[in-house]
Amino acid sequence: MNIGINVLYLIPDEVGGTQTYAQELIRSLSNIISHDHVYIFCNKENYHLFKGIRGIKVVNTHISGSSRVIRILAEQIILPTICAKHRIDILHSLGYSSPVIGNFKKVVTIHDLNWYFHPEDFSFLNRIFWRLSVWSSAKSCDLIITDSSFSQRSIISKLKIQSSKVVAIPCGTPKLSVNFPSKSQLYKKYGLVDGYLLTVSAQYPHKNLLTTLRVYQAIHQNQSLLTLAPQLIICGLNGKSDQIIKEYIQAKQLSSSVKILGYIPSPDLTALYRNANIFLFTSAYEGFGFPILEAMSQGLPVISSNAASLVELLPEGDKHLTPYDTKAYVSAIQSILTHNEARQASIQRGYNQVKLFTWEKTAKATYHIYQQVNTK
Repeated sequence: MNIGINVLYLIPDEVGGTQTYAQELIRSLSNIISHDHVYIFCNKENYHLFKGIRGIKVVNTHISGSSRVIRILAEQIILPTICAKHRIDILHSLGYSSPVIGNFKKVVTIHDLNWYFHPEDFSFLNRIFWRLSVWSSAKSCDLIITDSSFSQRSIISKLKIQSSKVVAIPCGTPKLSVNFPSKSQLYKKYGLVDGYLLTVSAQYPHKNLLTTLRVYQAIHQNQSLLTLAPQLIICGLNGKSDQIIKEYIQAKQLSSSVKILGYIPSPDLTALYRNANIFLFTSAYEGFGFPILEAMSQGLPVISSNAASLVELLPEGDKHLTPYDTKAYVSAIQSILTHNEARQASIQRGYNQVKLFTWEKTAKATYHIYQQVNTK
C-alpha cells in the first residue's frame, strides 16, 4: 500500500494547531508503518519541516502554499498527477480540503467547522471558500477523520454526511521543547513577575479573549487576588480581534499588567507554561484544544470553558465553566490561588488526563483507517 499525505496547506508557524497535528502524526506514523511506502507531499514553505523523518519519502511539489487560490488549484489539478506518478493508493489530506478527482482512495481530516459556527472570524469571500472547499472534500472523499466527538457530530449534521463516513480520532498531547530558558532568562526577556496567569490563544472572536480580559479586570480590582496574580500573559497568533483587545486594555487601564506576546518560539512557550500560576482558557469554540493538554502536561492548573470539544479534554472533577461566565472564572481562580489542596488536586488530575492522549494512539487509529479504506 502506497500512502500519500497532503500537507500543501501548511505554512510554518501560521496555521496554529493544524501544524502540530501534521508534524506529530507524521512522526508517529513513521514509527508504526514498516512495510508500506509513505510519501509526504510538501509545499515550498514547509518542505524543511519533514526532511529526515525515518521511513518517510518527502516530496517537494514546488507548489507555493502562501497563496490560497494557487494552492487549492494545484491541489485539485497538479497533486492528482503527482499521486499517479508515485502510484498512491490512499491520499490523506491533513488540512480540511483534498483533491476531488484522482484514481486513489481519499481520506481528509476536517478539524472543525469554525467557518460555520463562527462566521464573524471570516470575510465574506473566505466564508464562501471554506464552505465550498470543505463541503466538496467531504462529499468526494472515502472517509473523514476529525479530532473530537463534537466535531464528528457537527460534520454529520451540518454537512449532511452519513455517520459511517466520519470517524473521531483524538489527537495526542503536543511534545513541547525539552530545552527551554531558565526562569530568570524568561522573566528578563518578557518582563514577567511571579504569579502570572497564562492563556495561549489566537486573537479571533471565537477565542473569546474579551472574557479573559474581563476576568482579569475583576482580579485586578481585588487587591488580595492581584497580589497572587499580578499579570495576565497572552500569547498566540494575531487575528481579527487584535484592535478590540487593545482598545479594551487601554480603556480599562490594564496596560501595565496585561502583556500580549504574540507568537513565541517553542522553548519559550514551554518555560511560560512551567512558570505560570494558572492556565485560563475561555474559548467559545474549539475543534480540539491543544493548549489545555500542553498546560496540564507541564503541571499547570487549568481553568477552562466547557465549549464545544473542550469538555472531552478536561478531567473529571474539574470545574467546567460556560464560556462567558466571568464570575465563575474568578471564583475558580480564587480557589486555586488560595487553597493549595485544590491546586495540587488540579495538577494531579491534569497529569493523569494527558496520559489518555498520546500520538501513538492517534497514529495507530489513523493507520487502521488507511487499512480499512484500502480494502473497500
